[in-house]
Amino acid sequence: MIAQGGVFMKRLLVIIALFCLTGSISLGQNTNANLLFNAGFEEVDSAQKPLGWMPEYWLEGSEYQVTTEKTYSGKYALVIKSNEENDFRLVQTVKVKPNTYYKLSGWISTENVMADKIGANICVVDDGFHHTYSINGTSSWLPVNLNFLTDKNQTEVKIGVRLGMWGNTVTGAAYFDELSLVELNHRPDTYETLKSRESSGDAGPQTGGSWLWLLPIVAVVLVGVIIYDFKRKK
Repeated sequence: MIAQGGVFMKRLLVIIALFCLTGSISLGQNTNANLLFNAGFEEVDSAQKPLGWMPEYWLEGSEYQVTTEKTYSGKYALVIKSNEENDFRLVQTVKVKPNTYYKLSGWISTENVMADKIGANICVVDDGFHHTYSINGTSSWLPVNLNFLTDKNQTEVKIGVRLGMWGNTVTGAAYFDELSLVELNHRPDTYETLKSRESSGDAGPQTGGSWLWLLPIVAVVLVGVIIYDFKRKK
């Protein structure tokens, strides 16, 4: 009986260790899928335009297409060119959860983008200025990102790859590749709140508890182990 009790305790400790390990992985890493369609601009139509992305602009005249001349990864990247000052973007609307943290990121390279204004960026298109760090001048591939918190009633966002911004018309060329929009499993150190420029303080969602769904499974396993050992003792 002592030996059986020792086996039971070893099994119990293994289960607890696996539970703790799984919980720490859920808390410490973000493994959610990329919510953007054609985020690397690899899917194109016959006119070399990226599928799933629609143009919006302040003025007509800017050009956009996929290109093989300069890419961060894969076969294609997107390039936007404005010979005259403009605010031009390609957008995609994505379903999101209300009151939830997200990370928007990607890679940008530029050629002769006007300085002293908001140049090449990846943004959330709304009434505010929610965008990644602006890339101006001429640059190699640089990573950019933006963390944001959706509004309590928000169910979708419009994501844009952009050359310019409201009141910031620029000239130059901007290349974009390997975009990503993922839901975060934790509250980031810095973030912007959509539909509000005010600090959210502690009003944000309670995150870091995504592992709680494992509790019922662990409970079932523990009960099974107890019943199995009890039957063996009889």
